[in-house]
Amino acid sequence: MSVASGPDAPPPHSEGPGQSGPAPSHAAWFAARRAAATRTSDEVLESTTGLSPHTASVLCYAAAWVSALIVLVIERDSRLVRFHAMQSALAFGGLCLLAVGCGALTVVSAFYSTAAFQFFAWASELSWMAMVLLWVVALVCVTRNAQWQMPVVARFAQRWA
Repeated sequence: MSVASGPDAPPPHSEGPGQSGPAPSHAAWFAARRAAATRTSDEVLESTTGLSPHTASVLCYAAAWVSALIVLVIERDSRLVRFHAMQSALAFGGLCLLAVGCGALTVVSAFYSTAAFQFFAWASELSWMAMVLLWVVALVCVTRNAQWQMPVVARFAQRWA
């Protein structure tokens, strides 16, 4: 059994010579490491939402583009929270517009072409499935890492956040 040492090692279990008081708990140590890993130099420590920036970032994805727009209107200070709100609004808003547009074209094409009807119906269904899949992935990734970025949308979100 090896014992980790160095700055990344968890605190020891017992008090040693020169230590006063009980050793910090593992949960406190991991919470401090997580906070230090997610903090950036231009990040504000508190969000104007009254929540921690990480919690507010996760809430940006809770109801796709609707919660993103609400957080975008409320948040003024934290660039991290504004970035996630903008990223969520752009990604889920775009996919929702695509799905609704394909759905409308499905209805219109029902009167003209069977092939167009089938194409737009499939495109609409795929757009909704992509949105649900991206929603689950985004929630999991942002919950684990506050710095998570979507491949294409992140560039625009950083510019406009």
